[in-house]
Amino acid sequence: MKYSVEIFNLLSKGKFLSEGSINPTLKAAFNDLEDNLEEYVKCYRSVGFDLESGAGYYYFCRNENPKDLEDKLIKWAIWIDILECLVSYDRMFDVGTTFTQAQIEAKALYDEDLKKSLDDIFTSEAKYRDKIRLIVRELLDYCFIERVDETNDVYKVTPAFRYVVDKIDAITIKTEE
Repeated sequence: MKYSVEIFNLLSKGKFLSEGSINPTLKAAFNDLEDNLEEYVKCYRSVGFDLESGAGYYYFCRNENPKDLEDKLIKWAIWIDILECLVSYDRMFDVGTTFTQAQIEAKALYDEDLKKSLDDIFTSEAKYRDKIRLIVRELLDYCFIERVDETNDVYKVTPAFRYVVDKIDAITIKTEE
């Protein structure tokens, strides 16, 4: 358990640890977690955190009361809009996809669906470049993407992105007929 502090510091902030990270410390931390999973689970549970996993990623979760869950669903609305925007950019947007902000911006110049998605997320009159920059920053903050090429500003979608997709897929909204 050489990386217990690093992993805790990352996951306790609501971020994700994904396999295949280009960051050497995160890559080593993921591998150590995989090799010592039971010990990590016990360690974090003892301080009130449940270590959960998905397909190639780990995160912390906590049991919450129904009011907190309702508030979270409201917050998920923005992620639904972001996912719609990303799929408007590339129908196959998923783990492993690489992109630049400039590519999304270029497509926004002529793609009406992408323009509408960006405008739905941001009601301000900000330029598309600024809107895209905010989405990328949000994705980076949660470790759903990594910058894989600093020179050309290329990003790659990490396995943690599946968390968003899976959670949105799991949301069922009952409607009255």
